[in-house]
Amino acid sequence: NITPRINSGTMHGEIRMRDEVIKGYVNELDTLARMLVSETNKLHVSGQGLERFNQLTSSNNVPNPEWKLSTAAGYLPYDIQDGSFQIHIYDTEGKLVDSYNIHVDAETDTLNGVAEKIRAADGDLTNGLLDATVLGDNSLRLRVEPGHTFAFGADTSGFLSAAGFNNFFSGIDSATIDIDKFIKENPKYIACADHAGGVGNNRVAQKIIELKHDKMSNGISIDEFYGYMTGKIAIDKQQIDVLVTTKNLSYNELFLKHQNIKGVSLEEEQINMVVFQRMLEANSRYVNAVDEMLNLIVNNLGLVGR
Repeated sequence: NITPRINSGTMHGEIRMRDEVIKGYVNELDTLARMLVSETNKLHVSGQGLERFNQLTSSNNVPNPEWKLSTAAGYLPYDIQDGSFQIHIYDTEGKLVDSYNIHVDAETDTLNGVAEKIRAADGDLTNGLLDATVLGDNSLRLRVEPGHTFAFGADTSGFLSAAGFNNFFSGIDSATIDIDKFIKENPKYIACADHAGGVGNNRVAQKIIELKHDKMSNGISIDEFYGYMTGKIAIDKQQIDVLVTTKNLSYNELFLKHQNIKGVSLEEEQINMVVFQRMLEANSRYVNAVDEMLNLIVNNLGLVGR
């Protein structure tokens, strides 16, 4: 690996552009994408679409459901904090049957522990109204007994969006961001409405639209962050243009000074070449004339000429 030894020249510039400049832009774009995914999903998961669920499986999983959610082995793609989320149960006529608040603490809870809390929410750990199961791939499946449906409400813990329940976006950065596969295949579940307004209102959709103006956890909005990032790229490009122009002017000035020091003028040298060429032609003619004179004397004047 000779890359660390390349510290000048065009190749060094290309490597620095790849490893530092462009990588910095990608990191900032990843931050923007992660903010967009996280904040949009937090709003979307608390809403409901044209239809509610009778069962739903999380799109994200953990390495080990026995480990705490705050550890690497039990970690979901997004941070979870101390809080709670709501699950609302409806009957066949769409009337609210019951609502459950599930408390989550990332420092003490595991995925298995959260599943147990959900199963116990209705007071029945076996075949109750609401059931939660950790599947073989360490994802979490929620379902209600036949004849009922459910939707999610407010989530202050971030667990639902981190687990991937009813998310609008999937992915964790600019390379993986995408519309969630479940939403792609079932657009009727796009959650435009909130629980209070019922199916058909657009309160959640309005909140998602306004999200670009809301301050995020880092103190700036998505719109402001995007403006800052594109502005930074433009300023960097302008600075590079100025640097290149300055370098070219400096090079041309030094080149002219070098030529002056050498005392070489391309125009003068070209004139001298023409002069020397004409002198050579004149001398050639002189030699030819002398040769002809000697030939005439030797060959045409007889013995006297000898």
